[in-house]
Amino acid sequence: MLATEIAPAQSIIVGYQTAHVPDELQGRVHSAVNLLGNAVTPLAPTAVGALVTSDGYPTTDAALPVGALAPAGS
Repeated sequence: MLATEIAPAQSIIVGYQTAHVPDELQGRVHSAVNLLGNAVTPLAPTAVGALVTSDGYPTTDAALPVGALAPAGS
């Protein structure tokens, strides 16, 4: 289910980025967005582990889709 939510959100982000960034800066902006996105990837297991430890599995299950879509809503 999560994959069906991420793909449309990613399309919106990339479309917005492409429409608002000047052509000569597209590569640099795309690289910066990918760098930031990939830099936080190793933090995900730690964050999920902390959430499971503190709040349990049902709360974590409910929070993950919300957390995955939070950057898209910003």
